[in-house]
Amino acid sequence: MPKHSDRPRLQKDISKSVPRRVALAFPIRLAHLHHIVRGVLEYAQHHGNWIFTTSGEAHDLSVRTIKRWRGDGVITVLDNEADARAARRLSVPVVTFVGVVPRPGIPRVMMDQFAIGRLAAEHLMSRGFRNFAFYGVKEMSYSDDREKAFVGRLEERTFSARHYLSPNAFDRKHPWDDEMDALCRWIKKLPMPVGIFASNDGRARMLADACKIDGRRVPQEIGIIGVDNSQIDCEFGSPKLTSIACEWHRVGFQTAKLLDHLMQGGRAPEHDELIPPTGVIPRESTDVTIVDHPAVARAVSYTREHLNDSFGVKAMVAAAGVSRRYLETSFARSLGRTPSQYLAEMRIEKAKQLLDRRGMTLSRIASECGFSDLRHFRRMFSRMEKVSPRQYRMRERAASRQSGDAAVPQ
Repeated sequence: MPKHSDRPRLQKDISKSVPRRVALAFPIRLAHLHHIVRGVLEYAQHHGNWIFTTSGEAHDLSVRTIKRWRGDGVITVLDNEADARAARRLSVPVVTFVGVVPRPGIPRVMMDQFAIGRLAAEHLMSRGFRNFAFYGVKEMSYSDDREKAFVGRLEERTFSARHYLSPNAFDRKHPWDDEMDALCRWIKKLPMPVGIFASNDGRARMLADACKIDGRRVPQEIGIIGVDNSQIDCEFGSPKLTSIACEWHRVGFQTAKLLDHLMQGGRAPEHDELIPPTGVIPRESTDVTIVDHPAVARAVSYTREHLNDSFGVKAMVAAAGVSRRYLETSFARSLGRTPSQYLAEMRIEKAKQLLDRRGMTLSRIASECGFSDLRHFRRMFSRMEKVSPRQYRMRERAASRQSGDAAVPQ
């Protein structure tokens, strides 16, 4: 007999199960809404018979308005402590997925803010920056956590960072032009060159615009990295912005899974469930290597100019005009890595950019990135990225199909 797939049987079982009423108590203005809701719906379609409650065409249901609502569970956004108190008073399970309120007192699935901050620091340090700054948002816990992790990672390497915190919204009291003026004044005071971590892509784009207004060159004087890999903020402007990619679809899926666990009588976890970032997506805003050592600068310049050629550390040593031991010691002091590590990172970074292009075979990408053969490329890529080149391409295209944008991540 032909085998039946698991999915039809699962859907049949779900159709016979008792439906659960789940409130989606968050506003349509929410960043990444479509990704998060897609994840919630995917879980519900395959693991539960859920009926969703929203607020009609407004899509702006507040957790404070549903205290008498007769349902089974709530997925909500908490903008402040008053929202958190209202959520804790509900008689049904409640979960959230944002990092605005530091300790909401309800189960939460969220991006790993500390992993994001550390990744930003490591990327800017790998570019050779020795001056650093953070551009964040006031009264937003996620921004605070990203800054702490960013600064903490820098301090491990004996670096420090200046910071500037902006109002979390623009209105008559805090107009957009005033913020840009303040941002330009802050930039003027920074030592150059400087690597700046912006708490999200929207702020990274504002920072890039402020650099243009102030006549600062990006990335030669100011390197910029944001968070979310937002297509509009990162791609539709000059320069294109380097960003840390996040799996918001997975956040939605895991949030729904957690709520289902609670609605079935499961115990609430003691800690937040954290979803790690998928990695840095390098673009023009950090496409530079800041070097203050002449020999290292010569080796770096040779590497960047000949990246499509097949060469190794021996060629870098020749270009630098020093001994191999001296170059390795100088690389470690200037860039915190060996020449071979730097070369591998540059090749893989270029490969990731080419994998986004349509019609590029893996063999051609391997050749254009200077790998000796396809097998070597696959082995190196998998070792550094923890996924194969083909898996990376599939993941990035899936993310592109879910394209959408977000002004401010939480």
